[in-house]
Amino acid sequence: MVTQLAPITEQVGTHVLQALQDADTVAVLTTVVAGFPADRVVSLPLTNQQLASVQMLLMQIQAEPAPQTAEEESRCIGFQCQIPDAT
Repeated sequence: MVTQLAPITEQVGTHVLQALQDADTVAVLTTVVAGFPADRVVSLPLTNQQLASVQMLLMQIQAEPAPQTAEEESRCIGFQCQIPDAT
């Protein structure tokens, strides 16, 4: 679901409520994406399996040791980071 930005509480609430209408949805991942000509709120309904995958990735990232060198620290930023395939 992608829509133009409205007051954030209204927009996120609308997205979450709409995503939760699907019986398989157990969580909703929502973010603001900067763009042209306007920013957008993007929400993704997650199934139980998808939520488990997200939680596993977050736990793996949290368990990784902090980078030790400036070179390691400059490798990536946020969602630009490559996450190894879990298979």
